[in-house]
Amino acid sequence: MIMRIRETVSMLLAGMLLLQSAAPLASAEPAKPAAPVAQWTFDDQPTVQSLGVVRLDGDGPRAPVYAGFPADNRALVLEAPSWLAIPDEGQDSRFDFDNGDAITLEAWVRPDSIPGEHV
Repeated sequence: MIMRIRETVSMLLAGMLLLQSAAPLASAEPAKPAAPVAQWTFDDQPTVQSLGVVRLDGDGPRAPVYAGFPADNRALVLEAPSWLAIPDEGQDSRFDFDNGDAITLEAWVRPDSIPGEHV
């Protein structure tokens, strides 16, 4: 009987400890996302070096199909072979990454054609 009481008390204490340790998690504020390191909207001519044929006359994602975008949203058009070059800002700049660093890149891409089997 004493053994059973000890087991019950132990289980109650363990349960209380579990609830107590979980309480701060339930009331914690959600983490706020980090601000982007860089963002290009292409609302105006690109401020970085462009190589090849680069235009801002493409139809970008537009309202009402794409909520949050203006109805006259434009897109950057790169005629192959073309690209934008971001200059190196120097040692330990925002674009310097080491092995193991986390990095996320996001882009809306609409190729007009994809030659061959390379996707």
